[in-house]
This record gives sequence, structure tokens and C-alpha cells, in this order.
Amino acid sequence: MVKRAEPGHELTTLVAGDLSITVDSFGAQLMSMMFAGGEYLWQRDPRFWGKSAPTLFPNIGVVRDDRVETAQGTAHLRQHGVARWLEHALVERTATRATYLLESSEETLRDFPFHFALETSYTIVPPATVVHTFRVVNTGAVDLPFNIGSHPAYNLPMPGAEGERFEDYEVRFTRPWSPVVPVVLDDTKLMDYSRAYRPFSASDRLALDHSLFDHDNLMFEHVPGSTIELVGTKSGRGLRFDFADFPYLAIWSPAGEAPFLSVEPWTGHATAIHEDDVFEHKAGTIILRPGQADVRSFAVTVLETGAAGDGCQNIPLNNV
Repeated sequence: MVKRAEPGHELTTLVAGDLSITVDSFGAQLMSMMFAGGEYLWQRDPRFWGKSAPTLFPNIGVVRDDRVETAQGTAHLRQHGVARWLEHALVERTATRATYLLESSEETLRDFPFHFALETSYTIVPPATVVHTFRVVNTGAVDLPFNIGSHPAYNLPMPGAEGERFEDYEVRFTRPWSPVVPVVLDDTKLMDYSRAYRPFSASDRLALDHSLFDHDNLMFEHVPGSTIELVGTKSGRGLRFDFADFPYLAIWSPAGEAPFLSVEPWTGHATAIHEDDVFEHKAGTIILRPGQADVRSFAVTVLETGAAGDGCQNIPLNNV
């Protein structure tokens, strides 16, 4: 399998007004998201989780026994894929955008037998939005199967609300609904839809509690409006997430008392126990023909205190 390369740690910082971000070339991973001097992004404390916002490609979650069959033969894929373990080249930088490129290589082809180019871009949209964009190009001569997603985590409590606890936050949806989520098996991390359950019913709010994540993540499908807000009920501090290009959204925090929540837009998910081991058959798998490109974006916006739930402006993701 692709080895965990030594991080290059070429850091790039973009600033626009009160908003700044820092990105590491290793994994093209967002390392900081600050607004008005406060840090919103989780800062990689290894006691809980040593990452902050990995890019997930070409698979999301685990595949059974770390291997899948493809039209090009067996692929050996560890959890969340290869992109997060490799150095990405900074290919474009402007005042408000940084774009990174990862291309298939002899190293990636040994485990994932497909040619690709993955561009990961971060764009600041003043006053308070960061847009994450993924562009995947099939640079080979055969169809390319893949999934794409992100795994950013955010500090709880949020800046300016240091007196709040994890349990003082809630996820807010655009309307009441009754989602059904699969169980993530403790031993294999595969998904079991036969034991799916409702974490809440007929509500537009989910109050956070660490016990929600006793069995890993909660994965929602087709979230109403493809929008959520993560808000402190006492402070009103919050973040808004817009992810229309991603049919799945997972939220996760490690078992215990980890002071963060990960909010993860995905195009697919870990192998479900009822699925076979053919990559092209997996739920959500995207198939790109030779020469085709797939572009997807999601946005994270810092909400002004008291602005949560007031219909804040949608970001035109296709124009950034």
C-alpha cells in the first residue's frame, strides 16, 4: 500500500479581512481557519485525533479487508484512500485562492490501478466563507471509479464561547425530518443497514452528546436543502455548511470527551455489509470516462452571533 510519506509541511496562508486559512501541502489539508482572531478548525491534538481536515480520495471510509476488485484488477485501499498520505504540489496561488495538484504515480498505481489528476482548491469569499473545491480528471485510457470527500473538524466550544460545553451545541436543519442512519460496526468499520436507526424524529435539530458517537459516525443521506448549521445554544456562535454537490454528510467525534465535531461531505461511504467487493458497484461511486472531469464544492461560513437560522446568503459555489 501507499506508504505514509514524511510530511513536507509547506504551509500557505491566505487572508481576507477578518478571515484567514492555512493549508499544508502534505495531503492538501486545511490546518487553520481563523475569523476575527479565533481558531475554528481543530488543531490536531493526538490525544483525540491527530488530523484536522483530510481529503478523502479515491475511497471514503473502509473497504472490506482493505481491498476491492475493479475493472483494472485488485485495488488495495486503506481507510479514506491515498490522497491524505501524499504531498500535493501548490500549482496556483492568488490573494484569495490556493490550488493543489496530486497526480497518479508509480506509487499510487501499485495500489489503485488508475490514472488521475486531483486538484484541491481553497477559496476565501469575504466576509466569512471558505469554499473547498475538488476537481478530478481521468487522465487514463479506461473509466475511472472513485469517491471524493472531506473530513474537517471544528473546535467545540467555538471562539468567543469558551464557557460552553460540547453538549451546548446542536446541528440545525432547514426543516423537520426523520433520517435513518446505518450502524458502523465496531470491529470492521463496515456499515450495517440492517440495523439502521433514527437518531431523532420529526425535528429540525439534533442536540450533541458524546454518546451519539459510541459507534463511530452518524451518516445522513440527502440532507434537506443540503445545508446545516452547527450552533451554540447559549452563545449563538456557529458555522453554516452548504454541500449540494455531496449526497452524504457524516458527523463524528471520537468516543470520550473530544472537544470537536467533524462535519464531512461525501459522495459515497464505507462498504456496507450487503455490498459486494467490486468498486464500481459501491453506492455513490462516480465513474469518469477518459478525459472527463468532475468538479464538486462545499462551503463553510462563520455565522455572526445571533445570525444562526436567519436564512444567511447562499454562496454561488460554481463561480468561485
